[in-house]
Amino acid sequence: MNEFTHSPLPEDEDQRLAMLLRPAAEPVADDGFSATVMRRVARRAWRRRQVLATAGAAALAVAWQPTWNMAVLLGQELGQLGSRWPELAWVLQSPFALAAGVLLIAAPGVLRWLEE
Repeated sequence: MNEFTHSPLPEDEDQRLAMLLRPAAEPVADDGFSATVMRRVARRAWRRRQVLATAGAAALAVAWQPTWNMAVLLGQELGQLGSRWPELAWVLQSPFALAAGVLLIAAPGVLRWLEE
């Protein structure tokens, strides 16, 4: 009988790796150095999040009025366009406009198919 036929290692690869690497995974005595570094990193990450949130709030406060004005203007323009809809009905009757619409809708699928 061969000496390699009965291995003390489990068949599952994950369990086998865990068993083999367990001695190397033991923590190294560092007199609290790792804990100090982790606290310092966590504190800096918290500060970074606070600065980012403050900057985001400031940007939102600055951009609110122009964004609101653009939304109101867009609503007015869409209202005017809707009132002129009978004038724009020719677009639905034009074969060129319909072909362009179909191409715009189908183009992403065709391009994805060509990539494959």
